[in-house]
Amino acid sequence: MATLSFKPYTKHPLAVPDVVAKLRAQGLLIGDVTKASDLLGRVNYFRFRGYLYPYLDLVNIPAAPAPKNFKAGSTFEQALEMYRFDEGLKKLIFNLMPDIEVALRTVLDATMCKSAGHGFWYLQPQWFSSKKHPNRIINSLSSSFCDSSENYAQHFQKTYFNNVSGIYKHLPPFWVLFELSTIGQLYEFYANLDEAAPSFPASSPTIPCSTVLDKMARNRMGAEKYKDLRTWVKMLRAIRNICAHHGRLWNKNILAPNGITSKVSIPFPTVHPGSSAPKTNTVYAALVVLRLMSKKLGIFDGIKDGLLALLAAHPEANKPAHLFAMGIPANWHQDTVWL
Repeated sequence: MATLSFKPYTKHPLAVPDVVAKLRAQGLLIGDVTKASDLLGRVNYFRFRGYLYPYLDLVNIPAAPAPKNFKAGSTFEQALEMYRFDEGLKKLIFNLMPDIEVALRTVLDATMCKSAGHGFWYLQPQWFSSKKHPNRIINSLSSSFCDSSENYAQHFQKTYFNNVSGIYKHLPPFWVLFELSTIGQLYEFYANLDEAAPSFPASSPTIPCSTVLDKMARNRMGAEKYKDLRTWVKMLRAIRNICAHHGRLWNKNILAPNGITSKVSIPFPTVHPGSSAPKTNTVYAALVVLRLMSKKLGIFDGIKDGLLALLAAHPEANKPAHLFAMGIPANWHQDTVWL
């Protein structure tokens, strides 16, 4: 077994003038040093260098420990434009997420309440895969509920108990408790519900068979199968957190959502020339998922117009290499998914 070898971190923090000098020494052109310095004073270099990375020369790499150089003609302003584009892209997505997240709670709860006959289904292990009842999440939600100063939480605690779970008898129905949840906690329930749980009504005799959760995914969320919807929710959790924590999104490698290639009329780009594998681990695939869900739920999303406006305002983002990194196919706006 290999032994890990650690070494002390000895890099020193760089002042903004030193960062500017470093970038220039690597061949980056900086048209307005004052503007670049102001930005780096607000946005630290470690954060901003992710936007510089696409402009590095990864073919002609000098011997270590010399740093990589930038491609000839690369400018600070190009990276700044992609930074601004990314800010707009995150706002476009983040503004839509509250409606989607509330719908994810509501639709799941309505489906499960109908099957269970009550709102405390989330406390019953019988609905979950073997040994996957999310007790850790319930304990966390229990703490949030007990500590909450919300009137509805305090009213329930002073007035009611549930007769479904002895250990969690102080907890309210799902629709109350999940007003205090995160999308990550919600995903744990989507991930661990067992479609084949005996307590569900029998699957319809269609081929392939369609479970109660499949029908929910198809009729309310736009996914063909519940197993596909799980990956959609997992992907949405990831991009929502990137947006909320101000991370870089535009060219991020994102978990590929299942079951979306058949939903588009213009195919996704392939992962590389000669490959047949679609490039769906991208922000464009995430936008397609948001569009599919919004259409099914009757939510106005504004994604198409918003993305067109961003691309028009930031021509750097329209370069073929950047469009490919985002997974955006040519003439994407003519796809039937956006009509």
